Amino acid sequence: MHKRHCRTGLRRGSLACALALLVCGPGARADEAARVAYQDMCVHQATGIPAPMGESDLKGHPSLKIYCGCVAAAFEERALQRRQQGGPQPSLQQSVQEERDLRSACRAKLNMPPLPARSVPQ
Repeated sequence: MHKRHCRTGLRRGSLACALALLVCGPGARADEAARVAYQDMCVHQATGIPAPMGESDLKGHPSLKIYCGCVAAAFEERALQRRQQGGPQPSLQQSVQEERDLRSACRAKLNMPPLPARSVPQ
């Protein structure tokens, strides 16, 4: 069980590193490389994380790679807007909701199944 949690944490950490590259990478080549790296991690690692936090419900979907590219572009746009606007960082709850909204928008755009509902902790 410990190994499973450790692997999930590493996957999420890898996705976070790819997102950081999207925002901080210098130049168009770095941006494209970061997008491709994020897309690859989304396709191969996020599908191993249970939905709704991951994309396990999309494993094997024919549009998965396109979806991952859509999400990468949306995350990059959001991060760049935040950096340009400055101001306080959003709360964790707000960030999680924005991420869900971006993922849901990409799913809808590609006629994919909606993001599964979150289970509310009791």
